[in-house]
Amino acid sequence: MIKELKNNGYRFMCNCKASGLSVFDMDVEDNVEKIEFSGVEEIAIEKKSKKSFPNVTTIVIGEEVEYISIPNEMFPNVKDVISYNKYFLNSNMLLMKEYVEDDGTRMETIRLLNAFCKQHDEIIDLKSVEYIDKYAFSGCQSTKIINDDSVKVTMPLAFSNAPFWNEEPVGGVYMAGRMVIGFDEAAKELVIPKDALYLNGALIVKMCKECSKIVVKNSGLFFKYAFSSYDAPKNLVIDDEVTLKENHFCSYIKNCNNLQNIEVTAKSKKYTTYDGVLYDKTGNTLLACPKKRRGAVKIKNGTQTITDNAFYGSSIEEIEMPDSVKNLKEGAFCNCQKLQKVNLSNSLKIIPNSCFDFCSSLHEIKIPDSVEIIEKYAFFDAKLTNIDFGKSVRVIQYGAFKNTNLKKLRLPASIKKLDEIGPFPVTDVYLETPYIPEDICKAITEVLASVSDLRILCSPDYIVRPYVTVHMPDQTAYFPSYMLSNIVSQVNDFVNDYNSFPENMFYYSPDDMIMRCKIAMAECKNLNSNTAKNFLRNNIISYVKSFVKIKDELKLVDLLQLNLIETADEFAEILQMIPESMTSAKAYLLNISKNLNLVDFSC
Repeated sequence: MIKELKNNGYRFMCNCKASGLSVFDMDVEDNVEKIEFSGVEEIAIEKKSKKSFPNVTTIVIGEEVEYISIPNEMFPNVKDVISYNKYFLNSNMLLMKEYVEDDGTRMETIRLLNAFCKQHDEIIDLKSVEYIDKYAFSGCQSTKIINDDSVKVTMPLAFSNAPFWNEEPVGGVYMAGRMVIGFDEAAKELVIPKDALYLNGALIVKMCKECSKIVVKNSGLFFKYAFSSYDAPKNLVIDDEVTLKENHFCSYIKNCNNLQNIEVTAKSKKYTTYDGVLYDKTGNTLLACPKKRRGAVKIKNGTQTITDNAFYGSSIEEIEMPDSVKNLKEGAFCNCQKLQKVNLSNSLKIIPNSCFDFCSSLHEIKIPDSVEIIEKYAFFDAKLTNIDFGKSVRVIQYGAFKNTNLKKLRLPASIKKLDEIGPFPVTDVYLETPYIPEDICKAITEVLASVSDLRILCSPDYIVRPYVTVHMPDQTAYFPSYMLSNIVSQVNDFVNDYNSFPENMFYYSPDDMIMRCKIAMAECKNLNSNTAKNFLRNNIISYVKSFVKIKDELKLVDLLQLNLIETADEFAEILQMIPESMTSAKAYLLNISKNLNLVDFSC
């Protein structure tokens, strides 16, 4: 239902709502200078209205009104707002009083709804204004804003069709008073000025996304909005003291999805930067590398410490570390998935916990001769295929090479103790001296809780990699790749006590036919073990059957070449087992018949 209200020289067209009358249109005669909003609950005239009443200079607001939305252009020359209403203030602009809850405290805030169309020489006083509504400055001619230090929020389009966009941008940004309201999208570099008091969070996101470099001269203002959302340009220059706490600043640098280089100028008493990376002011401690930093990073000469997770998740590909670096902290290069080359300092004593975790592109590394300890998970899930341990490593701790691709380990004479450093697909371990490092057994085998675990693990690995060959100056051992936990403890104690491996290791493999057979075959062939030979001879029928079942003709031929068949009955049974498709095995078996002086089975 629509209702018309008339007054002296003007009329309101209203919708009748349950809450009261809502003005959606009005007409004002040319001679009217003052109108009164009364007898209605709201004035809701859309921006698209093209009506204008330039002779109206005064608006009076009655006590019933709860909401007003009018275009500036409808009343371009209003100089006074007289309010008899608890929600609206007496002013030369339309100001609304609101109440908000802050930690249980009811607080009064002031919202600017309309500045009206102030002329060039008129002052816009924003004293106590915290919120600026959409289109608040539309059609305004003045740029003379004062007392804007209380502004907390500007709504989208608050400065639409305002004169501030006609001003020359300073440092690539547009200002309304001391509020940063936009930027020149063609600018290659933006500067956040020192005297800026307000910067919209959404605007920061846009600036960081579209501009490659931002110079910040007011870090408190910038980080007020940028820190929580981890927004940054590709290149960020802080030309100011950093107001964030150190841990927050480092977290920001390491977590911004766009940041490639950070620079802090001499104005900071806390920090310095080198090659786009953050250091403490002395340069002794490297603190943080930007997440999206690419290519090679040259660490500053004189740096002594690289802090925890300093390069975490960065996109660096190469690290050049000076010999001044003495301390790496936990996780220093963790999750650097593009890191391919590392030149470590020759002053390091320890490779710390999780230092190179998840470095999936790191395939090789040289450990300096100065390093004595490689700590837990130091290279966990790095895809190492080669490592040079140097000459001084004494201890390698739990999980240091877990899930790597290392197949050969050449352990220096300095190694004294190994924890459970795997599992990883090692096939050969080389020891320089007859001394066997403590707990080596737990280091080179994968420990199983029960035989059933082997079935669960049943990747082809346990078949193609049944043992680890341990090469020593005076002994070779074929150590099972998988062992039950109670068995590996027994063998480990034996090796620790006697500095020697048991003569035959096939006994200690899990109750798995193929693995045990392959270990016994290696011991028989390469160690001339009669014990292994007798074991294989006693089980020759079963093992032939197993190799036929898994279609491993090469290993079947290797088994037959050990000349373990002694009787015609065994020969006949084995001949029946081998399918015609296994031509090499069949041919070798028929050749054996001559050595056994058996009848010709070729037909």
